[in-house]
Amino acid sequence: MKKEQTAAILYTILGCVVGFISYYLKSTSMIFLLVFGLYFCTIIPVSKKVTVKKLWKWIISNTFLTYILVWLIVYILLNNAL
Repeated sequence: MKKEQTAAILYTILGCVVGFISYYLKSTSMIFLLVFGLYFCTIIPVSKKVTVKKLWKWIISNTFLTYILVWLIVYILLNNAL
């Protein structure tokens, strides 16, 4: 499996985990601090492992959007279902 695919899978799983944790936090500022803080802590190690031509464009399109959308979906589903 390519490193780019592994990074996408990592951010999908990370988005699910953060969405689940976000459900139990009551403060909106703590939720956003968790979501963006964890993302920015993981972006540097991932950017060192992945080798693509336009790195920052790839990071925004493949990791950030995947992570945010998965987090939002999990968070909204948990808020509506439970």
